Amino acid sequence: MIYIMGMGAGGYEGLTIEESEIITGAKCLLGAKRLLDNIPDDRTHGEKKSIIRASEIVGYIEEHKEGDICVLFSGDTGFYSGADGLKKVLDEREYKYRIIPNASSFSVMASRIGVDYRSSTLVSLHGRCGSENEFKRAVTGALMKGRSVFFLTGGENSPARIAKVLVDAGLSDVCMYIGVSLGESGETLVSDSAEVILGQTFADPNIVYVPEVHVYKRRIPGIDDEEFIRGDIPMTKKYIRSAVISEMAAAKGQVSVIWDIGAGTGSVSVEAALCFPDATVQAVEIKDEGVSLIRENRKKFHTYNMEVICGAASDILGSLENPDVVFIGGSGGELYFILEYLYRSGQKIHVVMTAVTIDTISEIHRYLEEKNMEASMCEIAVSNVKKIGSSHMLRPESPVFIISFDIGGEAV
Repeated sequence: MIYIMGMGAGGYEGLTIEESEIITGAKCLLGAKRLLDNIPDDRTHGEKKSIIRASEIVGYIEEHKEGDICVLFSGDTGFYSGADGLKKVLDEREYKYRIIPNASSFSVMASRIGVDYRSSTLVSLHGRCGSENEFKRAVTGALMKGRSVFFLTGGENSPARIAKVLVDAGLSDVCMYIGVSLGESGETLVSDSAEVILGQTFADPNIVYVPEVHVYKRRIPGIDDEEFIRGDIPMTKKYIRSAVISEMAAAKGQVSVIWDIGAGTGSVSVEAALCFPDATVQAVEIKDEGVSLIRENRKKFHTYNMEVICGAASDILGSLENPDVVFIGGSGGELYFILEYLYRSGQKIHVVMTAVTIDTISEIHRYLEEKNMEASMCEIAVSNVKKIGSSHMLRPESPVFIISFDIGGEAV
């Protein structure tokens, strides 16, 4: 029989009687060296072999078909465990096996710090999120859910790296809890602010707990205009904003990165960050006053997945992460450059634009004709009812055109 066994906090001493008996009777124990070292030599009669790749484990099993084999994994075999890959290979080759889980590091950590984790977000960063941007999205996306978060770390995805994301998001004072080598002789519990944790290192394995942070609960677009901090910078109004977000959501495939070019006060960026919590929203604005307002609104609405970039499109687009969706609310006279940059990007990008002048509409139309591209275009005219004396009058706002189309993704 093949046993796939989880080893939780406490190592060998934390195993049940049945699990101990399986280990004692196994012809061979396979797994990571750290787990095998937890098994006292006098408690097993079999060979200990440190291999962790599913292909190597199955190769060993095929060469040693007589007797029981026990494969050890950390903690919960059902949560981002290497057991999953092994099970798939064993199923393909029609091997019979039995899974024996153990307490996850999440449950152990929760018990150590005295919290209930049934409503928490559980995230594994162990061996995942290779790039800095992917890592940041994994952390901010978890925070944006508005629940406490347990992060299973490993390697370069350390508590300090999580702390940096928190500090960059304006959460330097948030308390982080780090559990190191839970259940082992070197167990350590540390709690401090993200700013302090940023400068510290911790031994593996460890787990990080971050309490719930403030989030803006509304997820349906259409925040009242009065809620935004405003100055003399033009702002995309509520009903237009809602339509823009709806057009953004029409993008095909996963949306990981959104650009808001000519972000103004950041109203569209904020709505996009709230409606796409797992994406990174990059708000691009050339005016200093606009940049200041965007940062204030980012802070007010707790949009931790939103970045503010100051500069002209022609200067900074090449330094940004490749987008999946782009909203152009203002181009600063660089509309042709922006569209051509997206067209030549080599990937398909969903573009949403607003225009209030015939000149802009004409420029967009000429570009689409030049590239033989199709677009969806509509005009929205909003009139608000205002009381004037004893009467109620319609106060129309300037009509706004919303244009959306896919661009790029073909050899040029």
